[in-house]
Amino acid sequence: MIEVAAWAALAVMLLVSFTQLAGIDDRRIVAVLQALTPFVLLSAVPIGAVALLYRKYPMAIVSVVPLVVFAVLAAPLVLASPPPKVDDAAPRFTLTFANLLAPNATPEQAAADVAATGADVLVLGEFTPEFATAFESLVGADYPYRAEHPLPSPAGIAVWSKLPIRTGGVIDLEGRPTIDVVL
Repeated sequence: MIEVAAWAALAVMLLVSFTQLAGIDDRRIVAVLQALTPFVLLSAVPIGAVALLYRKYPMAIVSVVPLVVFAVLAAPLVLASPPPKVDDAAPRFTLTFANLLAPNATPEQAAADVAATGADVLVLGEFTPEFATAFESLVGADYPYRAEHPLPSPAGIAVWSKLPIRTGGVIDLEGRPTIDVVL
């Protein structure tokens, strides 16, 4: 029974490995497992160690695959250059990101909660027409610069800013709206 559970765990690890490497993230469960990638894939260590201890060599060999994938995924983070030093004289602004949850039954309250941050820039995910109306009535005058694409689905997105948007706007990225702006 334990061996079956270990193989099942390895199967999940291989599935997460495949979806990560292939860039597949269109299902909620896949996205959740990918968010837990370090924990999911590194659990191959004890499985592989126990497999070696009990001379279950095929299982031990398979347990190496998630570890290799983890190393491949982690390498850019480990090898990345440190961030550049911030110039103390550089202009600064505050930014709030909010995933509004498209089916939210209280868009006015959500808009009020986000607006209460007083941020200079609001980045809003799952931005529906109902949220557009709620934000407009609550803080529309405070955020005159906007790039937005409200949709009745979770794909809607918006950037509302107190700072001028110099360039950019809504762009299509593989059939989904996204925003690329310079403030």
